[in-house]
Order: sequence, then C-alpha cells, then structure tokens
Amino acid sequence: MGSDRARNNASADSASAQRRAPAYPGPGDASAYEGEVGDSPLAGGHLPVDVVAALPGAPPEVRARVMGQLQRMLGNGYLQRVVDRTREGGRLKSSGIAVEPAGPAAMLRRAPATLDAPVSSTTVGNQAGPTTSTTTTTNGSAPAIGVDPLSDDEVKSAIDYYVKQPWLFPTALIKKLQARLSVEETGVADEATVQAVARFQLQFTTGNAPLKADGKAGPRTMPLLFPSGLADEKHEQSYVKAARGVFDDWTQLKDAKGRALALVKKVNHELVGAGVPAVNEFVTKLSGGADGEFDPEHWIMLIDKDNFSQPTIDDKRAAEMADTVYHEARHAEQFFQMARLEAARGKSAKDIADEMSIPDRIAQAAKNKPLRLGTPEAVEASGWFDEAYGSGAPKTAQVYARLERLDGEVKRAEKANKDHPSPENQAKLDKLNQQYDEAYAAYQNLTAENDAFHVGDRAQDEYLQGSKK
Repeated sequence: MGSDRARNNASADSASAQRRAPAYPGPGDASAYEGEVGDSPLAGGHLPVDVVAALPGAPPEVRARVMGQLQRMLGNGYLQRVVDRTREGGRLKSSGIAVEPAGPAAMLRRAPATLDAPVSSTTVGNQAGPTTSTTTTTNGSAPAIGVDPLSDDEVKSAIDYYVKQPWLFPTALIKKLQARLSVEETGVADEATVQAVARFQLQFTTGNAPLKADGKAGPRTMPLLFPSGLADEKHEQSYVKAARGVFDDWTQLKDAKGRALALVKKVNHELVGAGVPAVNEFVTKLSGGADGEFDPEHWIMLIDKDNFSQPTIDDKRAAEMADTVYHEARHAEQFFQMARLEAARGKSAKDIADEMSIPDRIAQAAKNKPLRLGTPEAVEASGWFDEAYGSGAPKTAQVYARLERLDGEVKRAEKANKDHPSPENQAKLDKLNQQYDEAYAAYQNLTAENDAFHVGDRAQDEYLQGSKK
C-alpha cells in the first residue's frame, strides 16, 4: 500500500493553477452562481459579507458548497461573525435562506490560515472565536454554519443508508453520532442528523483525501468524527516528536538501515500503544519513488533504500518521510481492525489468517481481542474489509492495477519526450498525465487510502508546523 505521492502533488498543483477563478457576484446578484463554482469565493475582490449576502439567490447545492469553501478559507469563528453581521444588516433576513446561529468549533489543522480575519491561528483542540459550541473533539469540528447542504432526495438517500444497515448503525451509535454533532439524540437517523453529517463533511471536500458531503457517516467520515488509534491526536503528536529526533540524528545514524530501524521503532511505539502488533522493517528498493510501503502478508514495513540513504535531509523531505511511515503504519492498524472485525463475526484465528493472508500470530492476536460491534470502529473496519476482501475487492484491484500501469506508461512517455521532443510526444505525455491524475484520485478515494492519507497528512502538517517554531 505505497504511493507515488510526489507526482500526484505536483500534478494537482498544476491543475489547480490552470483553473480559471470564477467571477463572484456582488450583493443580491445571483446570476454568476449558475455555472460551476471554483476554488475562490472571494475572487474578484468581493468582500465575505457580499458573497454571503448573494447566496440566497444561488441554487441550494451552490450555497452549501460556497459556505463550505468560505468556512475553510476564513475559519469557523470569522465566518460565523460574517453571517451574523449580514443577518443583522437585513441582507439575509428578507431572503428566506436558512442560516441558523451555530457556535464555531475547532478547525482541523489542515484548514488554511485566515485571510484578513482578526482571528488568531488555531490548532487542533483550540477554539476560533467565542466558544459557544457544546461539542468539540480533538481531531474534528462540529458543523459551524447552519446551511442545509442536502436536497430532499439526498436526505432520503442518506437516511436509507443508516436504516438499511441496522447491524452497523444501532440506536446507541446513532445517538452517539447525534451527540457528536449537537443534534437531538433521538436514536433515529433523521433529516437533522444527516444534514449535520453533511455540514461536517463539507470541511473535508478538498485536499489529498476529500470527502463527499452526502450525509452518510461511513468508513471515510467516522474516523474524523471519532478519532481512534493512530488517528488520535495523542499518538500523532507523540510520533511526530519522536520522528523529529530521528531526523535530527540523520547523519549520526549513517545508513538507510539504521535510519529505517529508528523511525519504524518510533511508529511501533504508537502502534503498540494503540493495541496493534508492531511491524518489522525491511530496507529495499521500492518502485515509484515511494518512501515506504506496508506488506500485510508478512507484517513488514518496507523502506526505500535510496531515499533513506541520502546524506542530508531538509524539513520538507523529513516531514514527507514521517508522513509516509505513519500512513503505512495506519494501514497496519486497518488490517488488524479488519481481523478483529472478523473475530467479532465468529471466525477462528486460522480462518482469519487464511482469508486475509496475514500471519497466524496477527490473526490470533485479533481473535484474542475481537472488535466491539455497533461502534464507529466497526463501521470503519467493515468498509475497509469490503474493499479489500468483500464485494468491492475486484474494483479495488482494478484501481491499483490501473495506477501501476499508468505510472509505467508516464515514465516511458517522459523518457520518449526527453529523448525525442515533439508536439506529438508532448501531447501523448499530457494525456497520460491527465489519466494518471484521474487514476490517482480514484486510488486516494479508496476507503482505506482516504483514511490513511488523512492520518499521514496530519502528521506531516504537525511536523512542518513544529519546524517553524
């Protein structure tokens, strides 16, 4: 479960730069919202209050999307004040748009710093602006703005998602979800619940591992609502602090084996602390420029010899390496959770080992510690298992195979264009790069990869933030 992350990040940045920023309307002018909404609600010099005031004339899905974008750009606290100021000026009051006053909650660390807002920068667990929200957790935010993102049909689809899977979403879990989102704890998946889930998801619609704001708290959303294991802030911060020590001693550690052993030892400390069996490390040559991969069949973390043999390393590369090792360690945790889920379903250790192709000792450890059903962790593991071994497995295999094939084709096209530059070779390379980006997006959208990217990227952000202090 490795990844050619550097190529994707470069491609994504290039594609983003090429997109044309839309012209956003002034107060009351809804016509410009009829097209596709881009990435910059404040394009064209419009003030936040003007953008918010113009939203009542926009389609519902556009209103929800723009509010989500503003929330990420400005921060929950500042955006709430913009909404309040617009409402006080009567600019929303006469429009009929439903904007409920909801208290701001903690921004995720991945949220950009505020633009011109007089709001101090935030970290996980800290509030932006006046604290009125009753529900805040360390690795997520309760919905801050009361726009209903879902249409009637989407609400029905989301409610059906819970109702048709009572074994995954019993009454107790629905109540826990409702408490997390500060809606009435009825124990029944209702419109208020799914709209609140969608508002939460709007915070994660961009980045390496985007979510779809569909109101369905499935295996991609649950780890963000209820962080556990390596997704928990305490493990993330502990690992990053320890990893920094390894990179500080980079030259003293001398070779790839010593550096890999030191870094994997640090991540193993967090895995064991989270109740997951430690992984072994193996230094080898990896394809695609990856820093590391996890091999569940042998319970080994593969570390790239060339990358870990570099004589010196800067903070950016150190953060990327720390990210990859944490990302791959999360995959180890995912496989162990899947094995625990199978144990909870009554499978023997031997059956688990055979079914999942994992070591007997890992299967036995899972059998000794079955997952508790009706929990967020069970929802997560169920989604991961379905994609790896269940009905979604064929599609998952196709995603990985297509990505690997296109990676090879891109490299060959790059070489051909370098050796024999021509418009034809450049056009072929451009087409393959576009196909690769699409394949990479599909890879990132796999349930387990989506989760691991969230976990690893937060570790990278934590590392880089610490480097600036």
